[in-house]
Amino acid sequence: MNSNPYATPESDVVTPSLRQDFPELTTKELRKFWNHSSSIRALVFLFFLVGVAGILVSLIMVAGQQFLGTYLSIATTLVLFLAGIGLMKRTEWGRGLSMVLCVLALIAFPLGTIIGILSLMALSCGKLFGPDRFVHRALDAELKHRKKNRVE
Repeated sequence: MNSNPYATPESDVVTPSLRQDFPELTTKELRKFWNHSSSIRALVFLFFLVGVAGILVSLIMVAGQQFLGTYLSIATTLVLFLAGIGLMKRTEWGRGLSMVLCVLALIAFPLGTIIGILSLMALSCGKLFGPDRFVHRALDAELKHRKKNRVE
């Protein structure tokens, strides 16, 4: 028996520090994509929140018998829900429709302008949309891995 009984046992398990789902990206670029992806998720929430408010406004307008405003409110609500669904699935058409809505939001000074500018910045990142997109869950896991193992 020539081996050291106090030595750590050998293993063929790969150490976690070798994992990199995005080897072509620096940590700074990865963090930028993660921030844009988080902004898109917040925009989806905002679209659905404003859509629900639009439904409530539509119901109030029906009670007041303002039918022209009701049709406009329902149409706007449907477009918001459609854009939210497109963004949730990270489709190209959802991105385009959301860009149009964000450009229209620029008119609503000051809050709409701020939200519109920040949303347009997040939507301009094309690698987060389409069939070969970066998935938020994978970006999140890679960032946590790099932070835990101090990978730069």
